[in-house]
Amino acid sequence: NELDKYYFNLRFNYHYIKWIKENLRKVLTMIKGSYVTYAVGGNLAALLQGVNFNRESHDIDVIVSSEEYQELIKAARKNPLVEKVVGSSDIPNQHFGIKIATLHCTIDIICNDNMNINMVEGIWVSSIKDLYESKKRYNRPKDREDLKKLQPLYEMLYNA
Repeated sequence: NELDKYYFNLRFNYHYIKWIKENLRKVLTMIKGSYVTYAVGGNLAALLQGVNFNRESHDIDVIVSSEEYQELIKAARKNPLVEKVVGSSDIPNQHFGIKIATLHCTIDIICNDNMNINMVEGIWVSSIKDLYESKKRYNRPKDREDLKKLQPLYEMLYNA
């Protein structure tokens, strides 16, 4: 039933949020070899700000500056911790995924020099405005569904 699915996805995604709080910075630092400045985006950023897309997250979206992006992609290609670099691109405003054998998901690194971020529960996250605009830009079927859930909060925050 829909309520069971809703609560399952909520618990599943909060597992990722707990992992992010405890481990993401360590993993990114191990890959790059130094501190990484980032924000979390996508489904998990929305959930932390009160919008549940009611589906499992299969990746962790990490948003970084173009400088961090260039350093991370070079380091990921050489780092033995990284099992696979997926869809890698040296072009700014693109993204690439990092697959690490011990993780059960991909970390998607997204380049964005103009991100607006908020601190929620000790995690820097992409703002509702940035989430809304990226969903409009990607315009995949799941993004169009997500926009319906983001719309009320977006309008309350930015059209008041």
